[in-house]
Amino acid sequence: MIQGPGQEGGAIQFDEDYLPTLQSDVCRGLAAAWLDWRGDDLLPGRRDMRLEDVKTILSFISVYEVPSAERIVIRLAASAQEAMFDGSLQGINVLDITVPEDRPLRSARTWRMVTRPCGGRSSFLQPLRSGLESPVELLSLPIRPARWNQPMQLLTALAPMPGPIQHDTPQPRLVFHVARDFQFLDLGAGVPDSAGGVQLS
Repeated sequence: MIQGPGQEGGAIQFDEDYLPTLQSDVCRGLAAAWLDWRGDDLLPGRRDMRLEDVKTILSFISVYEVPSAERIVIRLAASAQEAMFDGSLQGINVLDITVPEDRPLRSARTWRMVTRPCGGRSSFLQPLRSGLESPVELLSLPIRPARWNQPMQLLTALAPMPGPIQHDTPQPRLVFHVARDFQFLDLGAGVPDSAGGVQLS
């Protein structure tokens, strides 16, 4: 489902030229704001964020705090993401709602995004209450914490891609698989290819 350079899983350069390859207005909006926030730095800091720049898409944006490879804590859950889950996501470790066989892959991908650092983009089919499926796009970009002793964070935008059934409602789930349609995004520090024997893309 991912279109454009790197669609076979390879990483590509994340800059203004990459924005048109994003399929959803939400992900393009977050990407443009993030690039503006970082200026000439590798990453923007938490204090560089201006919520007014993303106020129209805030309901699609979550904030993950990543203190370790084993803890990916949802500090702010997007309402669009909670609609996919049977309950609140606030404070939950993402690995706890990931199917056991996919936890090593999710852990490795996420940890590399905050330690390299690099971004990530994926897509998957979201089951709907109607029994149909809708393509969904996920963009993850790291943010430096406000203080040096705080964990790195990820901003994630989750949004339906354009299509005739995008206004149907998601079928809630208790656990999630990891998207197989995934690519790392090079923010200027390169990208990983594997970690601890886990193939990341």
